[in-house]
Amino acid sequence: MRDRGFFSRIYQETDRRKLDFNFETTAELKPDQKDRLIESFKQFRAGIGTYRVIGDTIIMKSTAIYNPNALGNEFSREFRFEGSKLVLTGTTKVAGDKVEEIWEPADAERPEGPVFCRKLSCKYCGRRNRLGV
Repeated sequence: MRDRGFFSRIYQETDRRKLDFNFETTAELKPDQKDRLIESFKQFRAGIGTYRVIGDTIIMKSTAIYNPNALGNEFSREFRFEGSKLVLTGTTKVAGDKVEEIWEPADAERPEGPVFCRKLSCKYCGRRNRLGV
């Protein structure tokens, strides 16, 4: 791993459902539709930015991200390699929840397509996320 560079992360929870409605603005949504839109938003993450490595810690800074309030934020994770897997551990900035991310290379043999896994040991514990490559 280089000591600095660029990153791109896109993932969503495997149980994220399609919305059964279309809309141009949120003003036209019914309250239950707004709730489903918010839940769908929480089940998706995407961001790009820069990273630097100091020892066994990677520090990432977002330059574009799904949540505009997180733009420009830095977050860090300790990292280690377990065979071909990259394991990132740390805590979330806002809630202080413990996080463990396990990233695996895409496996072309999977019938559902290439997948990277992300597992959080906080309120999302046990959910697996899918990254289409």
